[in-house]
Amino acid sequence: MNNEIEKSETLTPKEESFCLLYTEIGSETFCHGTLSAERAGYAKAGARTQAWKLLRIPKIRERIAEIHSENMSLSHINVHSQLAKLENLRQNAEEKGDLSSAIRAVELTGKYLQMFNDRHVIVTEQQQPHKMSPELAEDVRKAFELIYAKRYLASQAVKQIEDSISQSDPYDPQAGPS
Repeated sequence: MNNEIEKSETLTPKEESFCLLYTEIGSETFCHGTLSAERAGYAKAGARTQAWKLLRIPKIRERIAEIHSENMSLSHINVHSQLAKLENLRQNAEEKGDLSSAIRAVELTGKYLQMFNDRHVIVTEQQQPHKMSPELAEDVRKAFELIYAKRYLASQAVKQIEDSISQSDPYDPQAGPS
């Protein structure tokens, strides 16, 4: 049996309210289906189930994507600008010798690109994964190679320092004869 909501061309006021609440950046309802459904006027007892159902209706998902897109364009935040900021932060951190911050920037980039995700994602026809340009993918690969090479060199330097500290110092009067 088809759902009445799916047949309708426009959203009901409750559905529109749900979409607006679900996409309200900075609020406690942002990407929280149950709270969004409750605040939109759905019964608290069935809000979780109602949110689950609503989020599977193509028209509602389209509206949420539309609102999200409007929010992102208004805030001038997009994937490429955020990745560029992370790359800039990484470069600045490396120049200052702050490997911890540089590595963190690389980790955040990798996290966005789902390079460290152990879960399997099933993509339906309505969902399309983010496609990265070959140039950006190559830049990310090079950044990871550079970070890991520098991390390796830093660990080798620390090892050498530790080894030299562990050996007795011939100029130390308490070390005794060598």
